[in-house]
Amino acid sequence: MNLQTVTVALLVVTTLVRGAPPQFDHGVDLLTTRPLIVAHRGSSGRLPEATKEAFELAIDEGADVIECDVTITRDLQLICSHESWLTPTTNIADVFPEDRMNTYFVIDKASQITDYFSVDFTLEELREIRVKQRNSRRDPNFDELFGITTLEEYIEIAQRSARPIGIYPETKDPTWTNSLDILKDANTTFEDILLDVLTSHGYTEPNHPCFIQSFNENSIRYMSERTRLPLISLGVTSAVPEDRLDELAEFCYGIGPSKSAIVLTDASGNILTRTDLIDRAHARGLRVHPFTMRNEYSYLPWDYGQDPAEEYLDFLKLGADGLFTDFPSTYYNFLNASYTEC
Repeated sequence: MNLQTVTVALLVVTTLVRGAPPQFDHGVDLLTTRPLIVAHRGSSGRLPEATKEAFELAIDEGADVIECDVTITRDLQLICSHESWLTPTTNIADVFPEDRMNTYFVIDKASQITDYFSVDFTLEELREIRVKQRNSRRDPNFDELFGITTLEEYIEIAQRSARPIGIYPETKDPTWTNSLDILKDANTTFEDILLDVLTSHGYTEPNHPCFIQSFNENSIRYMSERTRLPLISLGVTSAVPEDRLDELAEFCYGIGPSKSAIVLTDASGNILTRTDLIDRAHARGLRVHPFTMRNEYSYLPWDYGQDPAEEYLDFLKLGADGLFTDFPSTYYNFLNASYTEC
């Protein structure tokens, strides 16, 4: 019996010992009653992130939801990109001269950054660049094969799927973005542009499968006054006070904490303790979607034996309603082993 067979057998036995696995009502129009598989920037462990191809592969691999960071172009078009600065994820430096670079103080990051910024290029110009793998641990053979994906294209991928697929856009660096002249001159905001696009594609109600996320609470609060869609506050820590969770529960569907806010490790990668953040959030009706699960052993505490299935098991035993993952197929296969009736 090989290690993979042993792992699957152990998961099935664990499920049987615990009894029937819990069923989830996510409150949105998705078919699953299992914990959500949130494909982080698509199947980004296998293909360059936030590309049409990565999103399509994630759906093929069993994702319930495809997630993307949203940034903006000079002509106010929304694109899927981890940041507005594009060198880490594209070949833009090979396509455009250095005099197209710019330096901005990005207040959301409290950093001055020099790079090629999406806000200085039109969408037509950005169609000329290609996307590459940003993680040196991952397959580079797909570098520069795929182009930039717009938010509209991302939505269309979800909506043309044969089964219901959720979307999970993030307003990226909204304070900085809203400070730019391109937004001020148009007398609009990053959030308003995003909500207009979502509305035009039919996403308006609390049960619609569209989760809007942000690390910026002001961005989330602004949108809470303008949409009924589920809102997710990112980056909540294990030390969050009770009254703070009470406050978030007034306008958020849920929270998206780092997995390090739930399973604490030491500098050597050994688990120290597991926190009660999920239980505390659930007590207030907040769903919890931790980020980000990855297959590579360098991202896993030693306690999991370099087996990503052990991490999924740990977080779901702690009660997570869904998990962000770079490898949706791994998560899907894990759930198929654990949720034997599904």
